[in-house]
Amino acid sequence: MAPINDNSASSTPVMTSTSIPRRSRTPSINNARLVASLVALVAQKRIFSTPRLAISAANLSTAVRVRSIASG
Repeated sequence: MAPINDNSASSTPVMTSTSIPRRSRTPSINNARLVASLVALVAQKRIFSTPRLAISAANLSTAVRVRSIASG
């Protein structure tokens, strides 16, 4: 007896539901999280890409201003 050729992969799929799925609120929540994550990433990249010399110069000028204000 010859084996039966099963073509189930090429057969018409069975529809289990005809209703239109409701839109989930998940994308908007994920979108807010994505935006917050990108903002944090950009801020972090700016911090790490600032040369140490520029940071030191900015801190020094701030310290000088604070000392001059404190000394009156």
